[in-house]
Amino acid sequence: MRNGSISGFFIGVDLEPADGSIVEGLRVFGGTPSFAGIVATGIVKGNTVVGVFGGIATGTGIFATGIVTGNYVIGSRLAQYDIGEGSTVIGNTAVGKGSPAVPDVGISVSCPSNVTDNTAVNNGRGNLVLTGNGCNNTNNVAP
Repeated sequence: MRNGSISGFFIGVDLEPADGSIVEGLRVFGGTPSFAGIVATGIVKGNTVVGVFGGIATGTGIFATGIVTGNYVIGSRLAQYDIGEGSTVIGNTAVGKGSPAVPDVGISVSCPSNVTDNTAVNNGRGNLVLTGNGCNNTNNVAP
């Protein structure tokens, strides 16, 4: 799936359980209720995901496993990114709401994975959260 805009959805793009998906160049705008902006296994590249608010404990911008690179996610309720193990996560940006009332996670990655050159700010439950062992964690900006 390449290029285009999606808005007003429960799940914007859902390509699970298919392996080898390509999701590139989309502009995904959530709202309420929206569970996830992009769900895919394969290549997720150069997308913008804004405002995936979900319900009380849902709302993730990008759920992906594979190559996740050059994406921008802002304002999701639960997490900007939730990345599966064995992934390559390079050059992404995760901007939280900065609200202590609804804390979110910036980039959550299951290890082992390669996590390099990402930026995550204003996420209340952690900007970069690595779960498990064996992640290559280099050159990330996640105060």
